Amino acid sequence: MYPIFSPLIKTILSQSNLFYPSDMENKFFNFNEYKNTFDSYHSSNDLFSEKYSANIHTIVSLALSAVLCNKALERLKLIRNEYAFSEFIGGVTKNAAEKFIPTVHTALFLLAGNDTAKRLELLKKYFLPGSILFRQNILKPLPADPLLEDTPLECTPEFIYQIINGGEYQYSYSTNFPATLYTTNETWEDLCLNDREMIDLMEVKAWLKNFQRLKENSLFGKSHKGYKAMFFGPPGTGKTVSVGLLGKEINMPVYRIDLSQIVSKWVGETEKNLKYIFDLASTKNWILFFDEGDALFGKRSDNTGGNDRYGNQEVAYLLQRMEEHEGIIFICTNKQHNMDEAFRRRFSSRVEFFLPKKQESLMIWQKYLPELEIELEAIDLSRMADKIKVSGASIKNFCKWMKIIQYENLHKTEEQIQQGTKISKHQFLELMSKYFSRYEGQSLDSKLFG
Repeated sequence: MYPIFSPLIKTILSQSNLFYPSDMENKFFNFNEYKNTFDSYHSSNDLFSEKYSANIHTIVSLALSAVLCNKALERLKLIRNEYAFSEFIGGVTKNAAEKFIPTVHTALFLLAGNDTAKRLELLKKYFLPGSILFRQNILKPLPADPLLEDTPLECTPEFIYQIINGGEYQYSYSTNFPATLYTTNETWEDLCLNDREMIDLMEVKAWLKNFQRLKENSLFGKSHKGYKAMFFGPPGTGKTVSVGLLGKEINMPVYRIDLSQIVSKWVGETEKNLKYIFDLASTKNWILFFDEGDALFGKRSDNTGGNDRYGNQEVAYLLQRMEEHEGIIFICTNKQHNMDEAFRRRFSSRVEFFLPKKQESLMIWQKYLPELEIELEAIDLSRMADKIKVSGASIKNFCKWMKIIQYENLHKTEEQIQQGTKISKHQFLELMSKYFSRYEGQSLDSKLFG
Protein backbone atom coordinates (compact mmCIF):
# COMPACT_ATOMS: atom_id res chain seq x y z
CA MET A 1 0.00 0.00 0.00
CA TYR A 2 2.79 2.42 0.83
CA PRO A 3 5.74 1.84 -1.56
CA ILE A 4 4.97 5.27 -3.02
CA PHE A 5 6.54 6.90 0.04
CA SER A 6 10.07 5.62 -0.48
CA PRO A 7 10.64 6.83 -4.06
CA LEU A 8 8.94 10.12 -3.27
CA ILE A 9 11.27 10.89 -0.39
CA LYS A 10 14.30 9.67 -2.31
CA THR A 11 13.39 11.88 -5.24
CA ILE A 12 12.92 14.90 -3.01
CA LEU A 13 16.25 14.31 -1.30
CA SER A 14 18.16 13.64 -4.50
CA GLN A 15 16.81 16.81 -6.13
CA SER A 16 17.55 19.03 -3.14
CA ASN A 17 20.16 21.65 -3.93
CA LEU A 18 22.42 20.67 -1.02
CA PHE A 19 26.10 19.85 -0.79
CA TYR A 20 25.69 16.34 0.51
CA PRO A 21 27.44 13.10 -0.44
CA SER A 22 25.95 11.26 -3.40
CA ASP A 23 24.42 8.65 -1.11
CA MET A 24 22.94 11.26 1.22
CA GLU A 25 19.40 9.85 0.93
CA ASN A 26 20.58 6.62 2.53
CA LYS A 27 22.32 8.56 5.25
CA PHE A 28 19.17 10.37 6.25
CA PHE A 29 16.40 7.81 5.91
CA ASN A 30 16.37 4.01 6.13
CA PHE A 31 13.98 3.36 3.28
CA ASN A 32 13.99 -0.44 3.45
CA GLU A 33 13.13 -0.36 7.14
CA TYR A 34 10.35 2.10 6.45
CA LYS A 35 8.94 0.20 3.45
CA ASN A 36 8.96 -3.19 5.16
CA THR A 37 7.05 -1.80 8.11
CA PHE A 38 4.40 0.18 6.26
CA ASP A 39 3.70 -2.40 3.59
CA SER A 40 2.30 -4.59 6.38
CA TYR A 41 -0.51 -2.13 7.14
CA HIS A 42 -3.71 -1.54 5.22
CA SER A 43 -5.92 1.49 5.03
CA SER A 44 -8.67 2.86 2.86
CA ASN A 45 -7.64 6.44 3.59
CA ASP A 46 -7.17 8.09 0.21
CA LEU A 47 -4.59 10.46 1.65
CA PHE A 48 -2.03 8.04 0.24
CA SER A 49 -3.31 8.25 -3.31
CA GLU A 50 -1.30 10.11 -5.92
CA LYS A 51 -3.76 13.02 -5.98
CA TYR A 52 -1.97 14.37 -2.91
CA SER A 53 1.36 16.09 -3.32
CA ALA A 54 4.73 14.54 -2.63
CA ASN A 55 5.16 17.13 0.10
CA ILE A 56 2.11 15.81 1.95
CA HIS A 57 3.39 12.24 1.63
CA THR A 58 6.76 13.20 3.02
CA ILE A 59 5.37 15.07 6.02
CA VAL A 60 2.95 12.28 6.90
CA SER A 61 5.58 9.57 6.45
CA LEU A 62 7.89 11.37 8.86
CA ALA A 63 5.18 11.72 11.50
CA LEU A 64 4.12 8.08 11.13
CA SER A 65 7.70 6.85 11.30
CA ALA A 66 8.11 8.43 14.73
CA VAL A 67 5.40 6.07 16.03
CA LEU A 68 5.49 2.98 13.85
CA CYS A 69 9.01 2.79 12.45
CA ASN A 70 11.44 4.89 14.46
CA LYS A 71 14.41 2.88 13.18
CA ALA A 72 13.95 4.60 9.84
CA LEU A 73 14.84 7.88 11.55
CA GLU A 74 17.99 6.76 13.37
CA ARG A 75 20.26 8.09 10.64
CA LEU A 76 18.68 11.51 10.89
CA LYS A 77 19.56 11.53 14.58
CA LEU A 78 23.15 10.52 13.86
CA ILE A 79 23.68 12.90 10.96
CA ARG A 80 22.43 15.82 13.01
CA ASN A 81 25.71 15.80 14.93
CA GLU A 82 28.01 15.20 11.95
CA TYR A 83 27.40 18.15 9.65
CA ALA A 84 27.60 21.90 10.01
CA PHE A 85 24.06 22.29 8.71
CA SER A 86 22.63 20.13 11.50
CA GLU A 87 20.56 23.03 12.83
CA PHE A 88 18.36 22.66 9.76
CA ILE A 89 17.51 19.02 10.57
CA GLY A 90 15.52 19.81 13.71
CA GLY A 91 14.20 16.86 15.68
CA VAL A 92 13.98 16.08 19.37
CA THR A 93 14.71 13.03 21.50
CA LYS A 94 12.26 11.61 23.99
CA ASN A 95 12.43 9.01 26.78
CA ALA A 96 15.34 6.84 27.90
CA ALA A 97 15.69 5.18 24.50
CA GLU A 98 16.50 8.57 22.98
CA LYS A 99 14.25 8.00 19.98
CA PHE A 100 14.40 10.66 17.32
CA ILE A 101 11.13 12.59 16.95
CA PRO A 102 10.91 14.60 13.70
CA THR A 103 9.80 18.19 13.97
CA VAL A 104 8.53 20.84 11.60
CA HIS A 105 12.15 21.75 10.85
CA THR A 106 12.90 18.11 9.97
CA ALA A 107 10.18 18.12 7.33
CA LEU A 108 11.35 21.48 5.99
CA PHE A 109 14.91 20.13 5.83
CA LEU A 110 13.85 17.20 3.66
CA LEU A 111 11.64 19.36 1.45
CA ALA A 112 13.74 22.51 1.07
CA GLY A 113 17.18 21.96 2.53
CA ASN A 114 18.70 25.31 3.54
CA ASP A 115 16.65 27.35 1.08
CA THR A 116 15.15 29.87 3.50
CA ALA A 117 12.56 31.27 1.10
CA LYS A 118 11.28 27.83 0.17
CA ARG A 119 11.21 26.72 3.81
CA LEU A 120 9.07 29.71 4.71
CA GLU A 121 6.74 29.05 1.79
CA LEU A 122 6.28 25.41 2.80
CA LEU A 123 5.83 26.31 6.45
CA LYS A 124 2.97 28.67 5.64
CA LYS A 125 1.34 26.16 3.29
CA TYR A 126 1.48 23.03 5.44
CA PHE A 127 1.99 24.00 9.07
CA LEU A 128 -0.48 26.78 9.79
CA PRO A 129 -3.97 25.91 11.18
CA GLY A 130 -5.75 25.99 7.79
CA SER A 131 -3.57 23.24 6.31
CA ILE A 132 -5.20 20.03 5.06
CA LEU A 133 -3.02 18.16 7.56
CA PHE A 134 -4.93 19.75 10.42
CA ARG A 135 -8.32 20.09 8.72
CA GLN A 136 -8.42 16.33 8.11
CA ASN A 137 -7.16 15.65 11.63
CA ILE A 138 -4.00 13.93 10.42
CA LEU A 139 -1.55 15.89 12.55
CA LYS A 140 -2.15 17.13 16.07
CA PRO A 141 -2.48 20.92 16.29
CA LEU A 142 0.91 22.48 16.86
CA PRO A 143 1.20 23.77 20.45
CA ALA A 144 3.32 26.75 19.41
CA ASP A 145 3.66 29.11 16.48
CA PRO A 146 5.87 27.19 14.00
CA LEU A 147 7.25 30.50 12.75
CA LEU A 148 8.79 31.10 16.14
CA GLU A 149 9.38 27.66 17.64
CA ASP A 150 10.18 24.23 16.25
CA THR A 151 7.64 21.62 17.40
CA PRO A 152 7.29 17.82 16.99
CA LEU A 153 5.27 16.34 14.15
CA GLU A 154 2.71 14.03 15.77
CA CYS A 155 -0.10 12.13 14.09
CA THR A 156 -3.45 12.09 15.83
CA PRO A 157 -4.54 8.85 17.57
CA GLU A 158 -7.43 8.62 15.14
CA PHE A 159 -5.19 8.71 12.07
CA ILE A 160 -2.78 6.13 13.49
CA TYR A 161 -5.71 3.87 14.38
CA GLN A 162 -7.09 4.13 10.84
CA ILE A 163 -3.69 3.31 9.35
CA ILE A 164 -3.25 0.20 11.48
CA ASN A 165 -6.84 -1.08 11.75
CA GLY A 166 -8.67 0.59 8.89
CA GLY A 167 -11.63 1.30 11.17
CA GLU A 168 -13.28 4.23 12.89
CA TYR A 169 -11.44 5.52 15.93
CA GLN A 170 -13.54 6.38 18.99
CA TYR A 171 -12.27 9.14 21.19
CA SER A 172 -12.41 8.51 24.91
CA TYR A 173 -12.33 10.81 27.91
CA SER A 174 -8.92 12.17 28.94
CA THR A 175 -7.36 15.36 30.25
CA ASN A 176 -6.68 16.38 26.65
CA PHE A 177 -10.12 15.34 25.43
CA PRO A 178 -12.61 16.11 28.21
CA ALA A 179 -15.62 14.68 26.39
CA THR A 180 -17.42 11.34 26.18
CA LEU A 181 -19.51 9.76 23.46
CA TYR A 182 -23.07 9.95 24.76
CA THR A 183 -25.65 7.34 23.76
CA THR A 184 -29.00 6.32 25.18
CA ASN A 185 -31.23 3.26 24.90
CA GLU A 186 -34.33 5.20 25.93
CA THR A 187 -37.11 6.28 23.57
CA TRP A 188 -39.37 9.32 23.36
CA GLU A 189 -42.11 7.22 24.95
CA ASP A 190 -39.87 6.62 27.98
CA LEU A 191 -39.60 10.37 28.58
CA CYS A 192 -43.37 11.02 28.72
CA LEU A 193 -42.95 14.65 27.60
CA ASN A 194 -45.86 17.03 27.16
CA ASP A 195 -47.17 18.11 23.75
CA ARG A 196 -45.42 21.47 23.77
CA GLU A 197 -42.03 19.91 24.51
CA MET A 198 -42.47 17.31 21.77
CA ILE A 199 -43.46 19.93 19.19
CA ASP A 200 -40.40 22.04 20.05
CA LEU A 201 -38.14 18.97 19.85
CA MET A 202 -39.52 17.98 16.45
CA GLU A 203 -38.70 21.49 15.23
CA VAL A 204 -35.14 20.98 16.47
CA LYS A 205 -35.05 17.65 14.65
CA ALA A 206 -36.17 19.42 11.46
CA TRP A 207 -33.28 21.88 11.87
CA LEU A 208 -30.82 19.02 12.21
CA LYS A 209 -32.18 17.06 9.24
CA ASN A 210 -31.98 20.11 6.96
CA PHE A 211 -28.84 21.63 8.43
CA GLN A 212 -26.64 20.85 5.44
CA ARG A 213 -29.25 21.99 2.91
CA LEU A 214 -29.60 25.32 4.66
CA LYS A 215 -25.82 25.66 4.80
CA GLU A 216 -25.62 25.18 1.03
CA ASN A 217 -28.51 27.57 0.29
CA SER A 218 -27.30 30.50 -1.80
CA LEU A 219 -29.18 33.04 0.35
CA PHE A 220 -29.15 31.71 3.91
CA GLY A 221 -25.80 29.98 3.61
CA LYS A 222 -23.97 33.31 3.47
CA SER A 223 -24.69 34.00 7.12
CA HIS A 224 -25.09 30.40 8.26
CA LYS A 225 -22.49 29.63 10.94
CA GLY A 226 -23.66 26.38 12.41
CA TYR A 227 -26.69 25.53 14.53
CA LYS A 228 -26.96 26.12 18.28
CA ALA A 229 -29.78 24.87 20.49
CA MET A 230 -30.32 25.38 24.21
CA PHE A 231 -32.39 23.08 26.43
CA PHE A 232 -33.26 24.47 29.84
CA GLY A 233 -35.39 23.45 32.78
CA PRO A 234 -35.26 21.62 36.13
CA PRO A 235 -32.98 18.59 36.57
CA GLY A 236 -34.36 15.22 35.57
CA THR A 237 -36.86 16.51 33.01
CA GLY A 238 -35.32 14.82 29.94
CA LYS A 239 -32.93 17.42 28.52
CA THR A 240 -29.86 15.19 28.26
CA VAL A 241 -31.74 12.14 26.97
CA SER A 242 -33.45 14.31 24.35
CA VAL A 243 -30.09 15.37 22.93
CA GLY A 244 -29.05 11.71 22.74
CA LEU A 245 -32.28 10.72 21.01
CA LEU A 246 -31.96 13.50 18.44
CA GLY A 247 -28.40 12.46 17.66
CA LYS A 248 -29.48 8.83 17.31
CA GLU A 249 -32.36 9.67 15.00
CA ILE A 250 -30.22 11.68 12.57
CA ASN A 251 -27.24 9.31 12.93
CA MET A 252 -24.80 11.86 14.36
CA PRO A 253 -22.50 11.01 17.29
CA VAL A 254 -23.04 13.17 20.36
CA TYR A 255 -19.95 14.14 22.36
CA ARG A 256 -20.86 15.32 25.82
CA ILE A 257 -18.70 17.90 27.59
CA ASP A 258 -19.46 18.34 31.29
CA LEU A 259 -18.49 21.95 31.84
CA SER A 260 -18.66 21.62 35.61
CA GLN A 261 -15.90 18.99 35.39
CA ILE A 262 -13.71 21.06 33.09
CA VAL A 263 -13.93 24.10 35.33
CA SER A 264 -13.38 22.26 38.60
CA LYS A 265 -10.54 20.00 37.45
CA TRP A 266 -8.55 22.26 35.18
CA VAL A 267 -9.00 25.79 36.44
CA GLY A 268 -7.04 28.09 34.17
CA GLU A 269 -6.91 25.56 31.33
CA THR A 270 -10.52 25.80 30.21
CA GLU A 271 -9.57 27.61 26.99
CA LYS A 272 -6.96 25.00 26.10
CA ASN A 273 -9.35 22.08 26.53
CA LEU A 274 -12.21 23.75 24.73
CA LYS A 275 -9.93 24.76 21.85
CA TYR A 276 -8.89 21.17 21.21
CA ILE A 277 -12.49 19.94 21.18
CA PHE A 278 -13.67 22.71 18.86
CA ASP A 279 -10.71 22.22 16.51
CA LEU A 280 -11.37 18.48 16.34
CA ALA A 281 -15.13 18.84 15.93
CA SER A 282 -14.59 21.20 12.98
CA THR A 283 -13.28 18.18 11.04
CA LYS A 284 -16.10 15.86 12.16
CA ASN A 285 -19.82 15.37 11.71
CA TRP A 286 -20.41 15.59 15.47
CA ILE A 287 -22.92 17.16 17.80
CA LEU A 288 -21.09 19.00 20.58
CA PHE A 289 -23.18 18.75 23.71
CA PHE A 290 -22.27 21.04 26.62
CA ASP A 291 -23.99 19.71 29.72
CA GLU A 292 -24.27 21.52 33.06
CA GLY A 293 -23.99 24.75 31.10
CA ASP A 294 -24.65 27.03 34.02
CA ALA A 295 -21.24 26.03 35.46
CA LEU A 296 -19.58 28.28 32.90
CA PHE A 297 -22.33 30.21 31.16
CA GLY A 298 -23.22 32.44 34.09
CA LYS A 299 -23.54 36.17 33.78
CA ARG A 300 -20.17 37.64 32.98
CA SER A 301 -18.52 38.88 36.11
CA ASP A 302 -17.23 42.36 36.73
CA ASN A 303 -14.43 40.75 38.70
CA THR A 304 -11.30 40.71 36.54
CA GLY A 305 -9.14 38.93 39.11
CA GLY A 306 -7.00 36.03 37.91
CA ASN A 307 -8.67 33.58 40.28
CA ASP A 308 -12.19 34.17 39.06
CA ARG A 309 -12.96 30.91 37.26
CA TYR A 310 -16.06 32.39 35.68
CA GLY A 311 -14.04 35.35 34.43
CA ASN A 312 -14.69 37.37 31.33
CA GLN A 313 -11.78 35.82 29.43
CA GLU A 314 -13.13 32.27 29.47
CA VAL A 315 -16.67 33.36 28.65
CA ALA A 316 -15.48 35.61 25.82
CA TYR A 317 -13.39 32.77 24.39
CA LEU A 318 -16.32 30.38 24.48
CA LEU A 319 -18.57 32.94 22.82
CA GLN A 320 -16.00 33.38 20.08
CA ARG A 321 -15.61 29.67 19.40
CA MET A 322 -19.36 29.09 19.47
CA GLU A 323 -19.83 31.94 17.03
CA GLU A 324 -17.19 30.55 14.66
CA HIS A 325 -18.14 26.86 14.90
CA GLU A 326 -19.88 25.72 11.73
CA GLY A 327 -21.24 22.52 13.19
CA ILE A 328 -24.00 21.67 15.69
CA ILE A 329 -23.93 22.64 19.36
CA PHE A 330 -26.36 21.76 22.15
CA ILE A 331 -26.22 23.28 25.61
CA CYS A 332 -28.25 22.09 28.58
CA THR A 333 -28.69 24.17 31.70
CA ASN A 334 -30.94 24.09 34.73
CA LYS A 335 -31.22 27.85 35.05
CA GLN A 336 -31.66 29.87 31.90
CA HIS A 337 -31.93 33.14 33.85
CA ASN A 338 -28.31 32.69 34.97
CA MET A 339 -27.16 32.84 31.36
CA ASP A 340 -25.70 35.94 29.84
CA GLU A 341 -28.03 37.57 27.29
CA ALA A 342 -25.17 37.43 24.79
CA PHE A 343 -25.32 33.63 25.01
CA ARG A 344 -29.06 33.42 24.57
CA ARG A 345 -29.00 35.48 21.37
CA ARG A 346 -26.72 32.94 19.73
CA PHE A 347 -29.18 30.04 19.86
CA SER A 348 -31.33 29.20 16.86
CA SER A 349 -33.63 27.13 19.10
CA ARG A 350 -34.49 27.22 22.79
CA VAL A 351 -36.58 24.47 24.33
CA GLU A 352 -37.93 24.67 27.85
CA PHE A 353 -38.49 21.47 29.82
CA PHE A 354 -40.98 21.37 32.70
CA LEU A 355 -41.67 19.19 35.69
CA PRO A 356 -44.38 16.76 34.61
CA LYS A 357 -47.93 17.87 35.25
CA LYS A 358 -50.57 15.51 36.53
CA GLN A 359 -51.18 13.70 33.24
CA GLU A 360 -47.51 13.16 32.38
CA SER A 361 -46.71 12.23 35.97
CA LEU A 362 -49.50 9.66 35.99
CA MET A 363 -48.12 8.11 32.79
CA ILE A 364 -44.69 7.76 34.39
CA TRP A 365 -46.09 6.19 37.59
CA GLN A 366 -48.19 3.79 35.51
CA LYS A 367 -45.12 2.83 33.45
CA TYR A 368 -42.82 1.89 36.34
CA LEU A 369 -44.98 0.82 39.28
CA PRO A 370 -46.16 -2.43 37.66
CA GLU A 371 -42.51 -3.58 37.81
CA LEU A 372 -42.78 -3.56 41.62
CA GLU A 373 -44.32 -6.33 43.68
CA ILE A 374 -46.77 -4.17 45.62
CA GLU A 375 -50.51 -4.04 46.17
CA LEU A 376 -51.49 -1.25 43.81
CA GLU A 377 -55.23 -1.85 43.73
CA ALA A 378 -56.07 0.43 46.65
CA ILE A 379 -53.50 3.16 45.87
CA ASP A 380 -54.81 6.40 44.37
CA LEU A 381 -52.27 6.91 41.57
CA SER A 382 -54.14 9.91 40.21
CA ARG A 383 -53.76 11.75 43.53
CA MET A 384 -50.09 10.72 43.75
CA ALA A 385 -49.47 12.20 40.30
CA ASP A 386 -51.22 15.40 41.34
CA LYS A 387 -49.59 15.90 44.74
CA ILE A 388 -46.01 14.66 44.23
CA LYS A 389 -44.25 17.45 42.32
CA VAL A 390 -41.02 15.82 41.12
CA SER A 391 -39.30 15.12 37.82
CA GLY A 392 -39.74 11.95 35.80
CA ALA A 393 -36.16 10.98 36.68
CA SER A 394 -37.01 11.25 40.39
CA ILE A 395 -40.01 8.94 39.99
CA LYS A 396 -37.88 6.46 38.08
CA ASN A 397 -35.14 6.61 40.74
CA PHE A 398 -37.68 5.96 43.47
CA CYS A 399 -38.95 2.89 41.63
CA LYS A 400 -35.37 1.63 41.25
CA TRP A 401 -34.86 2.13 44.99
CA MET A 402 -38.00 0.14 45.70
CA LYS A 403 -36.86 -2.65 43.39
CA ILE A 404 -33.53 -2.94 45.23
CA ILE A 405 -35.45 -3.19 48.51
CA GLN A 406 -37.52 -6.00 47.05
CA TYR A 407 -34.45 -7.86 45.76
CA GLU A 408 -33.08 -7.92 49.30
CA ASN A 409 -36.45 -8.48 51.03
CA LEU A 410 -35.89 -5.33 53.06
CA HIS A 411 -38.83 -3.93 55.06
CA LYS A 412 -40.76 -7.18 54.69
CA THR A 413 -41.99 -9.17 57.62
CA GLU A 414 -40.83 -12.77 58.13
CA GLU A 415 -44.29 -13.93 57.17
CA GLN A 416 -44.19 -11.98 53.90
CA ILE A 417 -40.75 -13.38 53.07
CA GLN A 418 -41.81 -16.97 53.81
CA GLN A 419 -45.08 -16.68 51.92
CA GLY A 420 -43.60 -14.61 49.08
CA THR A 421 -46.32 -11.99 49.38
CA LYS A 422 -46.10 -8.48 47.99
CA ILE A 423 -45.23 -5.38 49.97
CA SER A 424 -48.48 -4.07 51.39
CA LYS A 425 -50.07 -0.80 50.40
CA HIS A 426 -49.32 0.63 53.85
CA GLN A 427 -45.64 -0.37 53.66
CA PHE A 428 -45.29 1.09 50.15
CA LEU A 429 -46.80 4.45 51.11
CA GLU A 430 -44.61 4.68 54.21
CA LEU A 431 -41.50 3.93 52.17
CA MET A 432 -42.53 6.44 49.52
CA SER A 433 -42.98 9.17 52.14
CA LYS A 434 -39.59 8.31 53.61
CA TYR A 435 -37.85 8.40 50.22
CA PHE A 436 -39.26 11.69 48.98
CA SER A 437 -38.64 13.34 52.32
CA ARG A 438 -35.01 12.22 52.35
CA TYR A 439 -34.07 12.70 48.69
CA GLU A 440 -36.48 15.33 47.37
CA GLY A 441 -37.23 17.38 50.48
CA GLN A 442 -40.98 16.79 50.16
CA SER A 443 -43.10 15.98 53.20
CA LEU A 444 -45.88 13.65 52.14
CA ASP A 445 -48.88 12.40 54.09
CA SER A 446 -49.12 8.76 53.05
CA LYS A 447 -52.78 8.70 54.10
CA LEU A 448 -53.66 10.91 51.13
CA PHE A 449 -52.91 8.19 48.61
CA GLY A 450 -54.83 5.20 49.83
